[in-house]
Amino acid sequence: MAKDVNPQYIRFSLEQSAVNTLTLSELRTPVLISHVGAKVEIMEILKIFVDLDIDTLAEDGALLCHLSTINHAAIQRLDGSGVIAFVGVRTQLATNGAVLDISPIVIDLTDGNGNGYLVASPTIQLALTSLGQTATRTLTGAILYRMKSVATTEYVGIAQSQLGA
Repeated sequence: MAKDVNPQYIRFSLEQSAVNTLTLSELRTPVLISHVGAKVEIMEILKIFVDLDIDTLAEDGALLCHLSTINHAAIQRLDGSGVIAFVGVRTQLATNGAVLDISPIVIDLTDGNGNGYLVASPTIQLALTSLGQTATRTLTGAILYRMKSVATTEYVGIAQSQLGA
C-alpha cells in the first residue's frame, strides 16, 4: 500500500491528428488494481491545469476538450458519463485582432474540506477537437493528484460509476 499522500503531477499533451478533427488519447493513472486487506489505493484529483493553443485561433472558431474515465466517440460536456472536466473556448476576435488568452485554465475539483475527485480507473481519456480552424491545435496540461486509501466497497462503487458498469 502506497504511503505517499503528497500531491504530485501527471503532465499531458495532445496534438490534433488533423485540423478540426476529434483526437483522442489515453493517459495512464497511478491506480493499480490491487488491495491490502479492506483498503484500496486510488487517485484523488485536486486540480487540473489546461493550456489550450489559442494564441492563433481563427475568428469565430472554437476549441473543446474533456477528460473522462470513459472513451467517448465525441466531445462530452459535464453531464457526460465518466466526465471529470470539460473546457470549451470560443473565439470572437476584437476589431484590432486581439485574442484574450486566459491560459492556463485551472479547474479546482476540491470541496471546502480539501477532498478531491476520486478516480478508480487505470486510465483517463483525453479528447480535443476544434471548429473553424486552419491549423491543428494542441492541448497541454497537468493533473495535480494524490493517492488515497478507500474501503474496497467504496472502490467498487466508484469504479462501476466511472467505467459505465
